[in-house]
Amino acid sequence: MVKVFDAEENGFNLYDFVTDIEYIPLMYGGEESLTQIISKLEVTPNFIYVLNSDNRSQKNILVFDPKGNFIKNIPKIEAENYFSGAISDFIVDENQKLIILDKKSNLITLNQDFSYSSHHKLPFQAAQIHRSEANEILCYSNGMAYDQQSDSLFYNTFILDKDFRIINTFDPFEIIVGKARHHHAMFGNIQHSENGFLYSEFLNDTIYEITGSAKKVRYLVDFDKNRFDKSAFPEAIIAPFSPILMDQFKWGLNTPLETDSYFMAVYYDKNIPMGLLFDKMKSKTYLFNPLKVLESENMIPWPQLSRKNNLYGIFKESSFEAMDKNIILSHGADSNVKKIYQHVQKNLNPVIVKYQLK
Repeated sequence: MVKVFDAEENGFNLYDFVTDIEYIPLMYGGEESLTQIISKLEVTPNFIYVLNSDNRSQKNILVFDPKGNFIKNIPKIEAENYFSGAISDFIVDENQKLIILDKKSNLITLNQDFSYSSHHKLPFQAAQIHRSEANEILCYSNGMAYDQQSDSLFYNTFILDKDFRIINTFDPFEIIVGKARHHHAMFGNIQHSENGFLYSEFLNDTIYEITGSAKKVRYLVDFDKNRFDKSAFPEAIIAPFSPILMDQFKWGLNTPLETDSYFMAVYYDKNIPMGLLFDKMKSKTYLFNPLKVLESENMIPWPQLSRKNNLYGIFKESSFEAMDKNIILSHGADSNVKKIYQHVQKNLNPVIVKYQLK
Protein backbone atom coordinates (compact mmCIF):
# COMPACT_ATOMS: atom_id res chain seq x y z
CA MET A 1 0.00 0.00 0.00
CA VAL A 2 1.39 3.39 -1.04
CA LYS A 3 -0.20 5.89 1.31
CA VAL A 4 -0.79 9.34 -0.15
CA PHE A 5 -3.71 10.82 1.79
CA ASP A 6 -1.80 11.07 5.09
CA ALA A 7 1.66 11.75 3.63
CA GLU A 8 3.06 15.21 4.02
CA GLU A 9 3.94 17.32 1.04
CA ASN A 10 7.60 17.21 1.96
CA GLY A 11 8.61 20.22 -0.08
CA PHE A 12 11.83 18.58 -1.21
CA ASN A 13 13.44 19.13 -4.55
CA LEU A 14 13.92 15.81 -6.34
CA TYR A 15 17.51 16.98 -6.82
CA ASP A 16 18.10 16.24 -3.11
CA PHE A 17 17.36 12.55 -3.69
CA VAL A 18 19.53 11.86 -6.73
CA THR A 19 23.14 11.07 -7.54
CA ASP A 20 25.34 10.33 -10.58
CA ILE A 21 23.68 13.04 -12.67
CA GLU A 22 24.52 13.19 -16.38
CA TYR A 23 23.20 15.80 -18.81
CA ILE A 24 22.70 14.76 -22.44
CA PRO A 25 21.77 17.75 -24.66
CA LEU A 26 20.09 16.65 -27.89
CA MET A 27 21.93 18.68 -30.49
CA TYR A 28 20.47 20.57 -33.42
CA GLY A 29 21.32 18.91 -36.73
CA GLY A 30 19.01 20.71 -39.13
CA GLU A 31 15.22 20.82 -39.27
CA GLU A 32 14.95 17.01 -39.29
CA SER A 33 16.44 16.83 -35.78
CA LEU A 34 13.85 19.05 -34.08
CA THR A 35 11.60 17.56 -31.43
CA GLN A 36 8.06 18.87 -30.88
CA ILE A 37 5.99 16.53 -28.72
CA ILE A 38 7.87 13.59 -27.20
CA SER A 39 5.58 10.64 -26.43
CA LYS A 40 8.31 8.03 -25.86
CA LEU A 41 11.98 7.88 -24.98
CA GLU A 42 14.27 4.85 -25.26
CA VAL A 43 17.95 4.66 -24.38
CA THR A 44 20.31 1.86 -25.44
CA PRO A 45 24.13 1.56 -25.31
CA ASN A 46 24.35 2.78 -28.92
CA PHE A 47 21.44 5.15 -29.46
CA ILE A 48 18.85 7.47 -27.94
CA TYR A 49 15.45 7.12 -29.60
CA VAL A 50 12.67 9.70 -29.39
CA LEU A 51 9.12 9.13 -30.63
CA ASN A 52 8.18 12.60 -31.79
CA SER A 53 4.83 14.05 -32.93
CA ASP A 54 4.51 17.15 -35.08
CA ASN A 55 1.69 19.69 -34.98
CA ARG A 56 -0.36 17.46 -37.30
CA SER A 57 0.00 14.49 -34.90
CA GLN A 58 2.20 12.65 -37.39
CA LYS A 59 4.81 10.57 -35.57
CA ASN A 60 8.45 10.11 -36.50
CA ILE A 61 11.43 8.55 -34.74
CA LEU A 62 14.49 10.68 -34.05
CA VAL A 63 17.78 8.89 -33.42
CA PHE A 64 20.73 10.41 -31.53
CA ASP A 65 24.02 8.93 -30.36
CA PRO A 66 24.71 8.50 -26.59
CA LYS A 67 26.19 12.04 -26.45
CA GLY A 68 23.10 13.59 -28.06
CA ASN A 69 24.43 14.12 -31.59
CA PHE A 70 21.72 13.78 -34.24
CA ILE A 71 21.96 10.69 -36.47
CA LYS A 72 18.68 10.04 -38.27
CA ASN A 73 15.03 10.98 -38.66
CA ILE A 74 12.69 8.09 -39.52
CA PRO A 75 9.41 9.63 -40.72
CA LYS A 76 8.28 6.43 -42.45
CA ILE A 77 9.69 3.38 -44.18
CA GLU A 78 9.99 3.85 -47.93
CA ALA A 79 9.03 0.34 -49.00
CA GLU A 80 5.36 -0.03 -49.78
CA ASN A 81 5.48 -3.81 -50.08
CA TYR A 82 5.90 -4.24 -46.31
CA PHE A 83 4.99 -0.92 -44.68
CA SER A 84 1.50 0.42 -45.23
CA GLY A 85 0.81 2.93 -42.51
CA ALA A 86 2.17 5.84 -40.49
CA ILE A 87 4.32 5.19 -37.41
CA SER A 88 2.48 4.49 -34.14
CA ASP A 89 5.18 3.27 -31.76
CA PHE A 90 8.48 1.37 -31.51
CA ILE A 91 10.64 -0.85 -29.31
CA VAL A 92 14.27 -1.98 -29.42
CA ASP A 93 14.78 -5.76 -29.17
CA GLU A 94 17.45 -7.71 -27.30
CA ASN A 95 19.71 -7.57 -30.37
CA GLN A 96 19.45 -3.76 -30.48
CA LYS A 97 17.25 -3.89 -33.57
CA LEU A 98 14.55 -1.24 -33.97
CA ILE A 99 11.00 -2.60 -34.31
CA ILE A 100 8.43 -0.12 -35.61
CA LEU A 101 4.67 -0.49 -35.19
CA ASP A 102 2.57 1.18 -37.87
CA LYS A 103 -1.08 2.22 -37.74
CA LYS A 104 -2.13 -0.90 -39.66
CA SER A 105 -0.51 -3.21 -37.11
CA ASN A 106 2.57 -4.08 -39.11
CA LEU A 107 5.79 -4.67 -37.20
CA ILE A 108 8.88 -3.68 -39.20
CA THR A 109 12.28 -4.73 -37.86
CA LEU A 110 15.32 -2.67 -38.89
CA ASN A 111 18.96 -3.61 -38.47
CA GLN A 112 21.34 -1.47 -36.40
CA ASP A 113 22.22 0.44 -39.58
CA PHE A 114 18.44 1.04 -40.00
CA SER A 115 18.19 -1.12 -43.11
CA TYR A 116 15.18 -3.40 -43.49
CA SER A 117 15.38 -6.75 -41.69
CA SER A 118 11.91 -8.31 -41.47
CA HIS A 119 8.15 -7.76 -41.40
CA HIS A 120 5.37 -9.25 -39.29
CA LYS A 121 1.63 -8.59 -39.54
CA LEU A 122 -0.25 -8.70 -36.23
CA PRO A 123 -3.66 -10.44 -36.33
CA PHE A 124 -5.16 -7.72 -34.11
CA GLN A 125 -5.20 -3.92 -34.00
CA ALA A 126 -2.39 -2.44 -31.88
CA ALA A 127 -1.84 1.14 -30.71
CA GLN A 128 1.28 0.67 -28.55
CA ILE A 129 4.17 -1.76 -28.18
CA HIS A 130 6.51 -2.33 -25.22
CA ARG A 131 9.29 -4.82 -24.36
CA SER A 132 10.41 -6.22 -21.01
CA GLU A 133 13.81 -7.42 -19.77
CA ALA A 134 12.46 -10.96 -20.18
CA ASN A 135 12.00 -10.25 -23.92
CA GLU A 136 8.25 -10.41 -23.69
CA ILE A 137 6.37 -7.90 -25.84
CA LEU A 138 3.21 -6.13 -24.73
CA CYS A 139 0.84 -4.76 -27.36
CA TYR A 140 -1.96 -2.47 -26.25
CA SER A 141 -4.97 -2.12 -28.55
CA ASN A 142 -6.94 0.65 -26.75
CA GLY A 143 -10.20 -1.11 -27.54
CA MET A 144 -9.73 -1.01 -31.31
CA ALA A 145 -10.33 -3.69 -33.92
CA TYR A 146 -10.25 -3.90 -37.71
CA ASP A 147 -12.61 -5.57 -40.17
CA GLN A 148 -10.67 -8.83 -40.61
CA GLN A 149 -9.84 -9.22 -36.92
CA SER A 150 -11.35 -12.25 -35.22
CA ASP A 151 -13.62 -11.41 -32.30
CA SER A 152 -11.64 -13.98 -30.31
CA LEU A 153 -8.88 -11.36 -30.32
CA PHE A 154 -10.98 -8.55 -28.83
CA TYR A 155 -8.55 -7.80 -25.98
CA ASN A 156 -6.90 -4.57 -24.95
CA THR A 157 -3.65 -6.22 -23.88
CA PHE A 158 -1.62 -8.91 -25.65
CA ILE A 159 1.63 -10.47 -24.45
CA LEU A 160 3.83 -11.85 -27.24
CA ASP A 161 7.11 -13.74 -27.24
CA LYS A 162 10.13 -12.35 -29.11
CA ASP A 163 8.92 -14.04 -32.29
CA PHE A 164 5.59 -12.18 -32.01
CA ARG A 165 3.56 -15.25 -31.05
CA ILE A 166 0.69 -14.59 -28.63
CA ILE A 167 1.44 -15.91 -25.12
CA ASN A 168 -1.53 -14.45 -23.26
CA THR A 169 -4.35 -11.90 -23.47
CA PHE A 170 -5.92 -9.58 -20.89
CA ASP A 171 -8.71 -7.00 -20.65
CA PRO A 172 -11.35 -8.30 -23.10
CA PHE A 173 -13.74 -5.85 -24.73
CA GLU A 174 -16.72 -6.02 -27.04
CA ILE A 175 -17.88 -3.74 -29.81
CA ILE A 176 -21.60 -2.99 -29.70
CA VAL A 177 -23.08 -1.69 -32.94
CA GLY A 178 -24.37 1.84 -32.56
CA LYS A 179 -22.65 2.40 -29.22
CA ALA A 180 -19.61 4.65 -29.02
CA ARG A 181 -16.58 3.46 -27.07
CA HIS A 182 -14.69 6.04 -25.03
CA HIS A 183 -11.10 5.38 -24.02
CA HIS A 184 -8.58 7.57 -22.30
CA ALA A 185 -5.15 8.32 -23.72
CA MET A 186 -2.83 5.59 -22.49
CA PHE A 187 0.65 6.81 -23.37
CA GLY A 188 2.66 6.85 -20.17
CA ASN A 189 0.36 4.47 -18.31
CA ILE A 190 2.30 1.40 -19.45
CA GLN A 191 5.95 1.18 -18.44
CA HIS A 192 8.71 -1.39 -18.42
CA SER A 193 9.41 -3.23 -15.15
CA GLU A 194 12.02 -5.81 -14.14
CA ASN A 195 9.60 -8.72 -14.39
CA GLY A 196 7.22 -7.47 -17.04
CA PHE A 197 5.18 -4.29 -17.38
CA LEU A 198 3.63 -1.79 -14.98
CA TYR A 199 0.15 -0.58 -15.94
CA SER A 200 -1.71 2.25 -14.23
CA GLU A 201 -5.37 3.12 -14.51
CA PHE A 202 -5.54 6.83 -15.25
CA LEU A 203 -8.71 7.50 -13.25
CA ASN A 204 -8.12 4.95 -10.53
CA ASP A 205 -5.61 4.06 -7.83
CA THR A 206 -4.22 0.69 -8.91
CA ILE A 207 -0.86 -0.23 -10.45
CA TYR A 208 -0.83 -3.66 -12.06
CA GLU A 209 2.08 -5.79 -13.16
CA ILE A 210 1.49 -7.70 -16.38
CA THR A 211 3.60 -10.66 -17.52
CA GLY A 212 3.02 -13.50 -19.95
CA SER A 213 1.54 -15.58 -17.14
CA ALA A 214 -0.60 -13.14 -15.15
CA LYS A 215 -1.96 -9.66 -14.48
CA LYS A 216 -1.87 -8.82 -10.77
CA VAL A 217 -2.00 -5.82 -8.46
CA ARG A 218 1.54 -4.56 -7.75
CA TYR A 219 0.82 -1.27 -5.93
CA LEU A 220 -2.32 0.28 -4.51
CA VAL A 221 -2.16 4.05 -4.06
CA ASP A 222 -4.29 5.06 -1.07
CA PHE A 223 -6.02 8.35 -1.91
CA ASP A 224 -8.61 7.74 0.85
CA LYS A 225 -11.87 9.66 0.33
CA ASN A 226 -10.26 11.86 -2.32
CA ARG A 227 -10.16 8.96 -4.77
CA PHE A 228 -12.10 9.29 -8.01
CA ASP A 229 -14.22 6.14 -8.32
CA LYS A 230 -14.06 5.31 -12.01
CA SER A 231 -16.25 2.22 -11.53
CA ALA A 232 -19.24 4.55 -11.30
CA PHE A 233 -18.36 5.99 -14.72
CA PRO A 234 -17.03 3.02 -16.75
CA GLU A 235 -17.41 4.71 -20.12
CA ALA A 236 -16.66 8.25 -18.99
CA ILE A 237 -14.84 10.72 -21.21
CA ILE A 238 -12.40 12.81 -19.20
CA ALA A 239 -13.24 16.21 -20.67
CA PRO A 240 -16.75 16.70 -19.19
CA PHE A 241 -15.47 15.57 -15.79
CA SER A 242 -12.37 17.79 -15.81
CA PRO A 243 -13.87 20.65 -13.71
CA ILE A 244 -15.08 18.11 -11.14
CA LEU A 245 -11.74 16.28 -11.08
CA MET A 246 -9.80 19.50 -10.64
CA ASP A 247 -12.06 20.72 -7.88
CA GLN A 248 -12.48 17.59 -5.75
CA PHE A 249 -10.18 14.63 -6.40
CA LYS A 250 -6.70 13.18 -6.55
CA TRP A 251 -6.66 11.69 -10.03
CA GLY A 252 -4.67 11.05 -13.21
CA LEU A 253 -2.31 8.37 -11.85
CA ASN A 254 0.31 7.96 -14.55
CA THR A 255 3.92 7.03 -15.49
CA PRO A 256 4.53 4.21 -12.98
CA LEU A 257 8.28 3.57 -12.70
CA GLU A 258 10.37 1.51 -10.34
CA THR A 259 13.97 0.76 -9.38
CA ASP A 260 15.20 -1.84 -6.93
CA SER A 261 14.44 0.44 -3.97
CA TYR A 262 11.80 2.91 -5.15
CA PHE A 263 8.44 3.20 -6.88
CA MET A 264 7.50 6.47 -8.60
CA ALA A 265 4.39 7.87 -10.27
CA VAL A 266 2.70 11.18 -11.02
CA TYR A 267 -0.86 12.31 -10.40
CA TYR A 268 -2.97 15.43 -9.91
CA ASP A 269 -4.04 16.65 -6.49
CA LYS A 270 -7.07 18.53 -7.74
CA ASN A 271 -5.36 20.81 -10.30
CA ILE A 272 -1.83 20.59 -8.90
CA PRO A 273 0.64 18.14 -10.55
CA MET A 274 2.36 15.96 -7.95
CA GLY A 275 5.25 13.51 -7.96
CA LEU A 276 5.08 10.43 -5.75
CA LEU A 277 8.24 8.67 -4.54
CA PHE A 278 7.76 5.51 -2.46
CA ASP A 279 10.74 4.07 -0.57
CA LYS A 280 10.07 0.32 -0.66
CA MET A 281 12.61 -0.45 2.09
CA LYS A 282 11.19 2.09 4.58
CA SER A 283 7.56 1.95 3.34
CA LYS A 284 7.64 5.75 3.29
CA THR A 285 5.97 8.05 0.78
CA TYR A 286 7.43 11.37 -0.35
CA LEU A 287 5.35 13.90 -2.27
CA PHE A 288 6.83 16.55 -4.54
CA ASN A 289 5.08 19.65 -5.77
CA PRO A 290 7.13 20.85 -8.78
CA LEU A 291 5.46 24.26 -8.64
CA LYS A 292 7.30 24.94 -5.36
CA VAL A 293 10.76 24.47 -6.87
CA LEU A 294 10.30 26.48 -10.06
CA GLU A 295 13.42 28.46 -10.97
CA SER A 296 15.42 26.46 -8.39
CA GLU A 297 19.14 26.67 -9.14
CA ASN A 298 19.29 22.88 -9.27
CA MET A 299 16.19 21.21 -10.56
CA ILE A 300 15.77 17.66 -11.88
CA PRO A 301 13.01 16.64 -14.31
CA TRP A 302 10.68 13.88 -13.20
CA PRO A 303 11.71 10.62 -14.93
CA GLN A 304 9.93 9.24 -17.97
CA LEU A 305 12.04 6.09 -18.28
CA SER A 306 13.72 3.58 -15.96
CA ARG A 307 16.45 1.26 -17.22
CA LYS A 308 18.67 -0.84 -14.91
CA ASN A 309 18.13 1.59 -11.99
CA ASN A 310 19.01 4.55 -14.22
CA LEU A 311 16.26 7.15 -14.53
CA TYR A 312 15.83 9.50 -17.49
CA GLY A 313 13.90 12.77 -17.51
CA ILE A 314 13.54 15.50 -20.13
CA PHE A 315 13.86 19.28 -19.93
CA LYS A 316 12.26 20.79 -23.02
CA GLU A 317 11.12 24.22 -24.11
CA SER A 318 7.66 23.81 -22.57
CA SER A 319 9.28 22.92 -19.21
CA PHE A 320 10.18 26.59 -18.79
CA GLU A 321 6.80 28.10 -19.73
CA ALA A 322 5.73 28.69 -16.10
CA MET A 323 9.16 29.85 -14.92
CA ASP A 324 10.51 33.36 -14.45
CA LYS A 325 13.28 33.51 -17.07
CA ASN A 326 14.98 36.44 -15.33
CA ILE A 327 15.45 34.37 -12.18
CA ILE A 328 16.88 31.49 -14.20
CA LEU A 329 19.37 33.78 -15.94
CA SER A 330 20.39 35.34 -12.62
CA HIS A 331 21.77 32.03 -11.37
CA GLY A 332 25.52 31.41 -11.41
CA ALA A 333 27.38 29.77 -14.28
CA ASP A 334 27.29 26.36 -12.52
CA SER A 335 23.48 26.28 -12.27
CA ASN A 336 22.22 23.21 -14.12
CA VAL A 337 18.84 24.84 -14.83
CA LYS A 338 20.51 27.90 -16.35
CA LYS A 339 22.76 25.76 -18.59
CA ILE A 340 19.84 23.60 -19.70
CA TYR A 341 17.67 26.64 -20.41
CA GLN A 342 20.42 28.21 -22.53
CA HIS A 343 20.89 24.99 -24.51
CA VAL A 344 17.15 24.65 -25.18
CA GLN A 345 16.93 28.27 -26.34
CA LYS A 346 19.89 27.85 -28.68
CA ASN A 347 19.13 24.39 -30.09
CA LEU A 348 15.32 24.20 -29.74
CA ASN A 349 15.94 20.64 -28.60
CA PRO A 350 15.63 19.19 -25.10
CA VAL A 351 18.21 17.99 -22.60
CA ILE A 352 17.92 14.44 -21.29
CA VAL A 353 18.94 14.12 -17.65
CA LYS A 354 20.18 10.70 -16.51
CA TYR A 355 20.47 9.99 -12.80
CA GLN A 356 20.03 7.44 -10.01
CA LEU A 357 18.22 7.65 -6.71
CA LYS A 358 20.38 7.61 -3.57
